[in-house]
Order: sequence, then structure tokens, then C-alpha cells
Amino acid sequence: MRTVNSSMLLPGQIASRTRRSMIHSKCGTRSGSSRRSARKLRARAVLADLNALALQHPDHAHGHSVAVLRAMSTNPEGVSYALQQLQERGHARELGHDVWALTDAGLVEASQNPDREEE
Repeated sequence: MRTVNSSMLLPGQIASRTRRSMIHSKCGTRSGSSRRSARKLRARAVLADLNALALQHPDHAHGHSVAVLRAMSTNPEGVSYALQQLQERGHARELGHDVWALTDAGLVEASQNPDREEE
């Protein structure tokens, strides 16, 4: 089988490959790096939601239910996984069954520039 690199393709063939990759991304088939990016963005969104809720209380350690975080989210199914990621990073902690709060490190992270590249 002959290997073809993109420099050997005609413009119509490149466009065809681009359309196929767009279709795959719309169908939910993503590469590993784009899945990781999506998970980071989801965790960042949940961090921002926890921060917005924390700012409503004098004590930032006030916990909020997963149900509230899911109601705030554009992707409710991903909230629990995002909370686990935030906990692993030390940005959130579970206070009780499905009740979460930001840690001090989470408050600092939430106040950082959201466009900053994550580690």
C-alpha cells in the first residue's frame, strides 16, 4: 500500500479530508488530544460554576450539590467526572454525599485568567 502525504494531494482531496474530519468531530469521534481538551474545558467550567456559587456566600467553603452544578452546566453528564478531576488537582473537595466546595487552591485557580494554558 502506498503512503500519501498531504503535500501530494490535490486541493479537492485535501478539502475532502477536511470535510471527513469535520464530520467525525460532529459525530463525536474525537482524537485523544481533543477529548483531553474537552475534559479540561469541562473541568474549567465546573470550577467557574463552583466559584460563582462560592461568591454568593460569606464562607467560600460552603458546599453545593451536584444537582445544582448540573443545572448550571451545558454538559450535565460530565459534571461528576469534572469534579473528580478538580479533586485530583486539589481544587475541589467533597464535603458530603454529592456536596462539593472549592479548596483554597481552587479559589486561586478560579481567579486566574481562564485562557491560561493548563498543566
